[in-house]
Amino acid sequence: MSRCITSRRPEWFGLRATAYPSRRPFFTSGSCNRTKSGRDGENGSGHSSGGQQTHESPWPKVEWTWIPASLGFACISILALRRSLDRHERNRARAERTATIYNGIEIDSWKTRLAMVYPYRTMSRVWGWLTALYLPVWMRRPVLGVYTRLYECNLEEAERGSDLTQYHSLLEFFSRHIKPELRPISDDYPIVSPCDGTVAHVAKVDRHGNVEQVKGISYPVHALFGPGIAPVTDGTAKDTAVGKATANGACCAGERHLYQFIVYLSPGDYHHFHSPAVWSVQHRRHFSGELLPVAPLFFNRVAGLMALNERVVLTGKWHHGFFSMVAVGAYNVGSMKVIFDKVLENVCQ
Repeated sequence: MSRCITSRRPEWFGLRATAYPSRRPFFTSGSCNRTKSGRDGENGSGHSSGGQQTHESPWPKVEWTWIPASLGFACISILALRRSLDRHERNRARAERTATIYNGIEIDSWKTRLAMVYPYRTMSRVWGWLTALYLPVWMRRPVLGVYTRLYECNLEEAERGSDLTQYHSLLEFFSRHIKPELRPISDDYPIVSPCDGTVAHVAKVDRHGNVEQVKGISYPVHALFGPGIAPVTDGTAKDTAVGKATANGACCAGERHLYQFIVYLSPGDYHHFHSPAVWSVQHRRHFSGELLPVAPLFFNRVAGLMALNERVVLTGKWHHGFFSMVAVGAYNVGSMKVIFDKVLENVCQ
């Protein structure tokens, strides 16, 4: 007597699949055909009795049918679209969780986050302490000479001349005065440059209160000025200075608009700023923020950079309406003084 274990699986694509052995053995005599097992104690023997019986497969048979190719492509397209929408929704939810508000600016760019990792403010304090140290006479020419050549400072315009030994520290050289006759104020124009720098960008504030920092990067102007004097965004005037000026995109009346122009001071420039027009200062605000670099490398990439940095905001009026002047700090330049405000001079030390 021989023993064989077999089982049956359904046929797929015309081929018989190899199956795992059945858990229940079947006893046969001299063959591997499946038979019904006998019961011990019946007919006085342990052999099975009766004829062979075939067991049906418990698995249903799979039948394949043809469908149009257009219907298949439509199904695939729908599944791909659904997956894309789900991925977009997950990314949007992740961006909402990671976005933070700092000084009115929504920080959701990795460039801005990366720029704020380095401790610029702490390093600026250390640099300010070093530049204020007294330099012996024998050290002034080597130290100040390196700074002059590195940033191409024009010593011929300096009020003290080209003699570097007259500056007692690097900070004193950095905040040097120039000869007054070199920058005459024009009487032909109602507004002039407030400082000896380079115009970085000129833009108009739109009716929604946004202003372009550089091409492709905008930020809300209320983040720069602070609450209370920011332009409204619903097109209706409120009882605020800039709100009246920018309602419906116009400044006060007619076709006047509110503009912003940015002047960049390089490390070698004359670092004093003056009144650019005949106007009256009505409000002064000091915002203690970051001290990120304002060099073109950062200015062209970090959105709302001026609203993130420490700054002094002066607002008032001139004969055309609203007027404002903002002095923005930068890396290694965090101390700002206004000659008519002694309180601010003590705060910004």
